Amino acid sequence: MDITKYWCEELIMSIITLASPAEKQIEIIGIGITGDEMLIDFDSSLTWVKDNYVNNGYFSEKNIKKLNEFDKYLDEVIKGQKEDFFVDNNELINNPIWEEIREKAKALLKDLEMSNLDITLDRTISELDNNDRIIIENTKRTLIPQK
Repeated sequence: MDITKYWCEELIMSIITLASPAEKQIEIIGIGITGDEMLIDFDSSLTWVKDNYVNNGYFSEKNIKKLNEFDKYLDEVIKGQKEDFFVDNNELINNPIWEEIREKAKALLKDLEMSNLDITLDRTISELDNNDRIIIENTKRTLIPQK
């Protein structure tokens, strides 16, 4: 698989995750720290190969501008947030800033003409600790047309 296509799919899935209801966000991320990981996933998939997205025809300059605007919005809205904002799922569910982020991510998907996409998960738990808590899980995420 071409690396730019891989990162493009990761970027789209990160936006879909950010646009999803809190419960689905928690399900998609799995055992990780949901808020923090969603933001890192978006940032890294946008930043690492951004120049290649336009050069290889995955996004237009207009799309990149929208992605950059959303990235700047995220930087501004999370600036100064306390640690709980990023690590506590109750914050993810109840904090109005997270709901605003979800709405902005939905609008971004619409602007990118990708609001018809969703994510399917294939998750396997490969290791539990002595208290039956998940230590290692493998998750394959795939983009699919929304049902």
